[in-house]
Amino acid sequence: MSKSGTISDAPPRPDHRYLRARELIEAPKRKVPKDLSPWTNKLVDEGRKGTIENESLRIAVRINARPAQRLPLEAFLFSGATVEEIAQVLEMPVDAVAAFEELFFDMRAAFPSRLEKLDYIETLATEAKDPDRPDCQQKTFEHDLKKAAFFLGPIYVKWQFSPDGVHESDIAAMLEVASTDMFVRGLAHRLNPIDSNAARSARECYTLLTKAAGTLKAVRKGDDVTAVDALLMILKTGPAGQDANLESPEGVTTDNINEEG
Repeated sequence: MSKSGTISDAPPRPDHRYLRARELIEAPKRKVPKDLSPWTNKLVDEGRKGTIENESLRIAVRINARPAQRLPLEAFLFSGATVEEIAQVLEMPVDAVAAFEELFFDMRAAFPSRLEKLDYIETLATEAKDPDRPDCQQKTFEHDLKKAAFFLGPIYVKWQFSPDGVHESDIAAMLEVASTDMFVRGLAHRLNPIDSNAARSARECYTLLTKAAGTLKAVRKGDDVTAVDALLMILKTGPAGQDANLESPEGVTTDNINEEG
Protein backbone atom coordinates (compact mmCIF):
# COMPACT_ATOMS: atom_id res chain seq x y z
CA MET A 1 0.00 0.00 0.00
CA SER A 2 1.17 3.53 -0.69
CA LYS A 3 1.19 6.31 1.89
CA SER A 4 -2.20 7.49 0.66
CA GLY A 5 -3.69 4.12 1.49
CA THR A 6 -4.30 3.10 -2.11
CA ILE A 7 -3.16 -0.12 -3.71
CA SER A 8 0.38 0.13 -5.06
CA ASP A 9 1.10 0.23 -8.77
CA ALA A 10 1.03 -2.95 -10.82
CA PRO A 11 4.34 -4.57 -11.81
CA PRO A 12 6.13 -2.97 -14.78
CA ARG A 13 6.01 -4.29 -18.31
CA PRO A 14 8.52 -7.05 -19.09
CA ASP A 15 10.35 -4.67 -21.45
CA HIS A 16 10.45 -1.73 -19.03
CA ARG A 17 14.26 -1.48 -19.21
CA TYR A 18 14.25 -1.35 -23.00
CA LEU A 19 11.61 1.39 -22.96
CA ARG A 20 13.74 3.40 -20.55
CA ALA A 21 16.81 2.90 -22.70
CA ARG A 22 14.94 4.05 -25.79
CA GLU A 23 13.84 7.25 -24.04
CA LEU A 24 17.45 8.02 -23.14
CA ILE A 25 18.69 7.24 -26.65
CA GLU A 26 16.11 9.58 -28.14
CA ALA A 27 17.18 12.34 -25.73
CA PRO A 28 20.99 12.28 -26.09
CA LYS A 29 21.51 15.36 -23.94
CA ARG A 30 19.89 13.79 -20.89
CA LYS A 31 22.26 12.57 -18.24
CA VAL A 32 22.41 8.79 -17.98
CA PRO A 33 21.12 7.68 -14.55
CA LYS A 34 23.47 5.69 -12.35
CA ASP A 35 20.85 3.08 -11.49
CA LEU A 36 20.65 1.54 -14.95
CA SER A 37 21.25 -2.20 -15.21
CA PRO A 38 24.44 -3.27 -17.05
CA TRP A 39 22.78 -4.22 -20.34
CA THR A 40 20.50 -1.18 -20.25
CA ASN A 41 23.51 1.06 -19.77
CA LYS A 42 25.32 -0.66 -22.65
CA LEU A 43 22.32 -0.30 -24.96
CA VAL A 44 22.05 3.43 -24.17
CA ASP A 45 25.76 3.94 -24.72
CA GLU A 46 25.91 2.12 -28.04
CA GLY A 47 22.50 3.36 -29.16
CA ARG A 48 23.60 6.97 -28.78
CA LYS A 49 26.64 6.20 -30.93
CA GLY A 50 24.32 4.99 -33.67
CA THR A 51 25.64 1.44 -33.87
CA ILE A 52 25.50 -1.64 -31.67
CA GLU A 53 28.89 -3.29 -31.61
CA ASN A 54 28.40 -5.81 -28.81
CA GLU A 55 27.50 -9.13 -30.46
CA SER A 56 25.26 -10.43 -27.66
CA LEU A 57 23.40 -7.15 -27.46
CA ARG A 58 22.95 -7.14 -31.23
CA ILE A 59 21.51 -10.66 -31.12
CA ALA A 60 19.08 -9.72 -28.34
CA VAL A 61 17.82 -6.64 -30.21
CA ARG A 62 17.43 -8.62 -33.44
CA ILE A 63 15.45 -11.39 -31.74
CA ASN A 64 13.13 -8.88 -30.11
CA ALA A 65 12.23 -7.51 -33.54
CA ARG A 66 11.28 -10.95 -34.89
CA PRO A 67 8.21 -12.55 -33.25
CA ALA A 68 9.02 -16.03 -34.60
CA GLN A 69 12.24 -15.92 -32.58
CA ARG A 70 11.11 -13.71 -29.71
CA LEU A 71 8.09 -15.73 -28.59
CA PRO A 72 9.88 -19.09 -28.08
CA LEU A 73 12.63 -17.33 -26.13
CA GLU A 74 10.07 -15.55 -23.97
CA ALA A 75 8.26 -18.84 -23.37
CA PHE A 76 11.50 -20.43 -22.23
CA LEU A 77 12.07 -17.62 -19.74
CA PHE A 78 8.41 -17.76 -18.69
CA SER A 79 8.79 -21.47 -17.88
CA GLY A 80 11.51 -20.78 -15.34
CA ALA A 81 14.36 -22.31 -17.33
CA THR A 82 17.81 -20.97 -16.57
CA VAL A 83 19.73 -18.77 -18.96
CA GLU A 84 22.26 -21.56 -19.43
CA GLU A 85 19.57 -24.15 -20.27
CA ILE A 86 17.98 -21.82 -22.80
CA ALA A 87 21.29 -20.98 -24.45
CA GLN A 88 22.12 -24.66 -24.83
CA VAL A 89 18.80 -25.66 -26.42
CA LEU A 90 18.47 -22.62 -28.70
CA GLU A 91 22.18 -22.65 -29.57
CA MET A 92 22.68 -19.05 -28.48
CA PRO A 93 25.43 -17.28 -26.54
CA VAL A 94 24.62 -17.20 -22.84
CA ASP A 95 25.21 -13.44 -22.77
CA ALA A 96 22.68 -12.94 -25.56
CA VAL A 97 19.99 -14.72 -23.56
CA ALA A 98 20.94 -12.73 -20.47
CA ALA A 99 20.79 -9.47 -22.42
CA PHE A 100 17.37 -10.32 -23.84
CA GLU A 101 15.99 -11.24 -20.44
CA GLU A 102 17.30 -8.07 -18.82
CA LEU A 103 16.12 -5.71 -21.55
CA PHE A 104 13.01 -7.24 -23.07
CA PHE A 105 11.52 -9.83 -20.72
CA ASP A 106 12.37 -9.01 -17.13
CA MET A 107 10.74 -11.92 -15.32
CA ARG A 108 11.60 -10.83 -11.77
CA ALA A 109 10.07 -7.37 -12.02
CA ALA A 110 7.10 -8.12 -14.27
CA PHE A 111 6.07 -11.39 -12.63
CA PRO A 112 6.99 -11.35 -8.93
CA SER A 113 4.62 -14.26 -8.28
CA ARG A 114 2.71 -16.93 -10.18
CA LEU A 115 -0.44 -14.83 -9.81
CA GLU A 116 0.98 -12.18 -12.13
CA LYS A 117 1.85 -14.92 -14.60
CA LEU A 118 -1.73 -16.22 -14.52
CA ASP A 119 -3.05 -12.72 -15.07
CA TYR A 120 -0.67 -12.30 -18.01
CA ILE A 121 -1.87 -15.55 -19.59
CA GLU A 122 -5.49 -14.42 -19.21
CA THR A 123 -4.66 -11.11 -20.90
CA LEU A 124 -3.08 -12.96 -23.82
CA ALA A 125 -6.19 -15.16 -24.10
CA THR A 126 -8.42 -12.08 -24.29
CA GLU A 127 -6.21 -10.50 -26.95
CA ALA A 128 -6.17 -13.73 -28.96
CA LYS A 129 -9.97 -13.77 -29.09
CA ASP A 130 -10.24 -10.23 -30.48
CA PRO A 131 -10.93 -10.61 -34.24
CA ASP A 132 -10.22 -6.91 -34.81
CA ARG A 133 -6.59 -7.27 -33.79
CA PRO A 134 -4.26 -7.57 -36.80
CA ASP A 135 -1.99 -9.81 -34.71
CA CYS A 136 -4.80 -12.05 -33.45
CA GLN A 137 -3.23 -15.22 -34.86
CA GLN A 138 0.16 -14.36 -33.36
CA LYS A 139 -1.44 -13.72 -29.98
CA THR A 140 -3.09 -17.14 -30.13
CA PHE A 141 0.30 -18.76 -30.73
CA GLU A 142 1.85 -16.70 -27.93
CA HIS A 143 -0.94 -17.58 -25.50
CA ASP A 144 -0.75 -21.31 -26.21
CA LEU A 145 3.04 -21.34 -25.95
CA LYS A 146 3.28 -19.41 -22.70
CA LYS A 147 0.35 -21.22 -21.11
CA ALA A 148 2.09 -24.54 -21.75
CA ALA A 149 5.36 -23.11 -20.45
CA PHE A 150 3.68 -21.94 -17.26
CA PHE A 151 1.78 -25.14 -16.45
CA LEU A 152 4.22 -27.75 -17.79
CA GLY A 153 7.55 -26.09 -17.06
CA PRO A 154 10.97 -26.03 -18.74
CA ILE A 155 11.01 -29.71 -19.68
CA TYR A 156 8.02 -29.22 -21.99
CA VAL A 157 9.55 -26.21 -23.73
CA LYS A 158 12.82 -28.12 -24.11
CA TRP A 159 10.90 -30.98 -25.68
CA GLN A 160 9.28 -28.60 -28.15
CA PHE A 161 12.39 -26.78 -29.28
CA SER A 162 15.32 -29.11 -28.72
CA PRO A 163 16.40 -30.91 -31.93
CA ASP A 164 16.95 -34.11 -29.96
CA GLY A 165 13.93 -33.83 -27.68
CA VAL A 166 14.35 -34.30 -23.95
CA HIS A 167 16.66 -36.96 -22.57
CA GLU A 168 15.55 -37.73 -19.01
CA SER A 169 17.85 -40.37 -17.57
CA ASP A 170 16.54 -40.16 -14.00
CA ILE A 171 13.92 -42.93 -14.05
CA ALA A 172 13.00 -42.32 -10.40
CA ALA A 173 12.22 -38.68 -11.18
CA MET A 174 10.04 -39.74 -14.11
CA LEU A 175 8.10 -42.16 -11.92
CA GLU A 176 7.66 -39.57 -9.19
CA VAL A 177 6.10 -37.18 -11.72
CA ALA A 178 3.85 -39.95 -13.05
CA SER A 179 2.80 -40.93 -9.51
CA THR A 180 1.95 -37.36 -8.59
CA ASP A 181 -0.04 -36.95 -11.78
CA MET A 182 -2.04 -40.13 -11.15
CA PHE A 183 -2.70 -39.15 -7.54
CA VAL A 184 -4.04 -35.70 -8.44
CA ARG A 185 -6.12 -37.08 -11.30
CA GLY A 186 -7.54 -39.63 -8.90
CA LEU A 187 -8.70 -36.83 -6.63
CA ALA A 188 -10.79 -35.51 -9.53
CA HIS A 189 -13.50 -38.06 -8.76
CA ARG A 190 -14.65 -35.72 -5.99
CA LEU A 191 -15.70 -33.19 -8.62
CA ASN A 192 -18.26 -35.56 -10.17
CA PRO A 193 -21.11 -37.81 -9.01
CA ILE A 194 -19.64 -41.06 -7.71
CA ASP A 195 -21.44 -43.15 -10.37
CA SER A 196 -20.34 -40.96 -13.33
CA ASN A 197 -17.91 -42.10 -16.00
CA ALA A 198 -15.59 -39.26 -15.04
CA ALA A 199 -15.45 -40.44 -11.43
CA ARG A 200 -14.87 -44.04 -12.48
CA SER A 201 -12.00 -42.98 -14.75
CA ALA A 202 -10.51 -40.94 -11.94
CA ARG A 203 -10.63 -43.89 -9.55
CA GLU A 204 -8.80 -46.05 -12.08
CA CYS A 205 -5.88 -43.67 -11.67
CA TYR A 206 -5.29 -45.12 -8.22
CA THR A 207 -4.59 -48.49 -9.83
CA LEU A 208 -1.95 -46.84 -12.00
CA LEU A 209 -0.61 -45.01 -8.97
CA THR A 210 -0.16 -48.29 -7.09
CA LYS A 211 1.80 -49.80 -9.96
CA ALA A 212 3.92 -46.69 -10.41
CA ALA A 213 4.74 -46.70 -6.69
CA GLY A 214 5.79 -50.35 -6.89
CA THR A 215 8.03 -49.66 -9.86
CA LEU A 216 9.54 -46.65 -8.12
CA LYS A 217 10.32 -48.82 -5.08
CA ALA A 218 12.09 -51.31 -7.33
CA VAL A 219 14.15 -48.55 -8.91
CA ARG A 220 15.19 -47.20 -5.52
CA LYS A 221 16.22 -50.71 -4.42
CA GLY A 222 18.60 -50.82 -7.34
CA ASP A 223 16.70 -53.32 -9.46
CA ASP A 224 17.46 -53.21 -13.18
CA VAL A 225 14.47 -51.25 -14.52
CA THR A 226 14.85 -49.32 -17.78
CA ALA A 227 12.78 -46.26 -18.65
CA VAL A 228 10.83 -48.29 -21.21
CA ASP A 229 10.12 -51.02 -18.66
CA ALA A 230 8.95 -48.43 -16.16
CA LEU A 231 6.63 -46.80 -18.68
CA LEU A 232 5.12 -50.11 -19.78
CA MET A 233 4.60 -51.19 -16.17
CA ILE A 234 2.54 -48.06 -15.62
CA LEU A 235 0.60 -48.00 -18.89
CA LYS A 236 -0.21 -51.73 -19.06
CA THR A 237 -1.82 -51.84 -15.64
CA GLY A 238 -5.56 -52.17 -15.97
CA PRO A 239 -8.45 -52.57 -13.50
CA ALA A 240 -8.10 -55.10 -10.69
CA GLY A 241 -4.33 -55.26 -11.14
CA GLN A 242 -4.56 -57.19 -14.42
CA ASP A 243 -2.59 -56.35 -17.55
CA ALA A 244 -4.77 -54.46 -20.01
CA ASN A 245 -4.47 -54.62 -23.78
CA LEU A 246 -2.97 -51.28 -24.80
CA GLU A 247 -4.91 -51.33 -28.07
CA SER A 248 -8.23 -52.25 -26.47
CA PRO A 249 -10.92 -49.60 -25.89
CA GLU A 250 -11.49 -51.33 -22.55
CA GLY A 251 -8.09 -50.13 -21.28
CA VAL A 252 -7.77 -47.36 -18.74
CA THR A 253 -8.16 -43.83 -20.06
CA THR A 254 -7.93 -40.57 -18.18
CA ASP A 255 -8.68 -38.05 -20.92
CA ASN A 256 -12.22 -37.41 -19.69
CA ILE A 257 -11.58 -37.14 -15.98
CA ASN A 258 -13.17 -33.72 -15.67
CA GLU A 259 -16.06 -34.48 -18.03
CA GLU A 260 -19.45 -35.42 -16.72
CA GLY A 261 -20.43 -38.98 -17.53
